[in-house]
Amino acid sequence: MPVYAIRLARAGYMVLTFDRRGFGESQGTVRQQMNPPDNVRDIRNATTYLLSRDDVDPERVAGVGVCYGGGFMLQAGALDRRYRAIACIGAAYGSREQMRDDMGHDGWIELMRTLAAQRQVDFEAGRPLAYQAGAPSSSPPGSALLLADEPYDFYTNRQQQIAPSWVNLLTQESMQNMAEYDAIAYAPLVTPTPLLVVHGTVDPVISPRYAQQVHASAGEPKTIVWIETSNHIQIYDIEPYVGQATTALIDWLAKHMLA
Repeated sequence: MPVYAIRLARAGYMVLTFDRRGFGESQGTVRQQMNPPDNVRDIRNATTYLLSRDDVDPERVAGVGVCYGGGFMLQAGALDRRYRAIACIGAAYGSREQMRDDMGHDGWIELMRTLAAQRQVDFEAGRPLAYQAGAPSSSPPGSALLLADEPYDFYTNRQQQIAPSWVNLLTQESMQNMAEYDAIAYAPLVTPTPLLVVHGTVDPVISPRYAQQVHASAGEPKTIVWIETSNHIQIYDIEPYVGQATTALIDWLAKHMLA
């Protein structure tokens, strides 16, 4: 999210942002595919690059992630001890638990069967096939991998405004990868690295209860900040919500990134 990078830079921090492998300007033989182990590895590789620079203090590197980047950052922080602090903002901590909560175990099993069947289609095609990632909720069933107004409106609008390279495509395998993923289990492993969790109080896309679970299961030191929201994307880049989130983040970093 550019607004976080911009405001952190204005606060005096050196900031590195990057596209995950297979997206945007990054390389990757399989395009438009989300795969949590690879995505976490991308973060750790980016950290290795940062630490190769003479203008970076290796004792003062923090990791900040928004949405799925927040879940990936939580796992990176649990497995990699090079971070001085970890912040997860409006984070999606994986879809496995949420899908099972939303559709029940039987519904989740049926979804996993459907996604597994798609692997045979990919195999016969000789590559992972990409489909329309998002569409309005009024679209016909099966016309996109996710039918939801809020994320579709956000990403298509930001494509026009700031991200012309964004493509509304994902591989079907991405859905299976995310349906199997659960970052919450990594929360207890982050300690003693300081952890900040920022989330909206009302979030129909990523329920606040998952942020609460992460905070509750994490060890000290840990902080949770609630932003009074009415949807998920307000915390991305819409005022006053993003202003409250970035202020909380910068104040918290100032406390934990002291030399």
